[in-house]
Amino acid sequence: MARRYLSGEMFRETQLCETADSSDSDSIMHSSRTLREKILQTQKEGCDFANVDVDTLIVTAAKELGRDLYCELPQDERRQKLDAMINKLQQEIDMESEHKLELHREEKDAPDQQVRGKIAADLAKSEERLQALALLMLHYCSGWQNCTEREDEAKAAGEQAV
Repeated sequence: MARRYLSGEMFRETQLCETADSSDSDSIMHSSRTLREKILQTQKEGCDFANVDVDTLIVTAAKELGRDLYCELPQDERRQKLDAMINKLQQEIDMESEHKLELHREEKDAPDQQVRGKIAADLAKSEERLQALALLMLHYCSGWQNCTEREDEAKAAGEQAV
């Protein structure tokens, strides 16, 4: 189960476009692909994974890499971009949660085992998608937190100068 986080399927299922002005039909892949590539690169850089919980490693990598999101942009622009992505992610999470609830209702009312089996597979995909979206949310919230900390540091430095 832990290695499921690294599967390409999960990240293909969870596509999130980096631009706030893209349409919802285009929204989901670039960020997750980038995060996945960076996590895999981190793994290849010599970590010994024999005694490491993969889930913990993935969450830690998502947080660490999130701190650098859009760091090349001016603070205001960076915050706007991160806010837009967090809002978009929350909408995707809400929609997927509704979809999952609907699948649970359908499974309960399914007339036969074959239909329940298909719904169970759809539920598994929905759960995987929700996990991927949550990981991306953590990634972007880490960037937002870093942005806020930098703003606070700049304000404190400005107050000390006065």
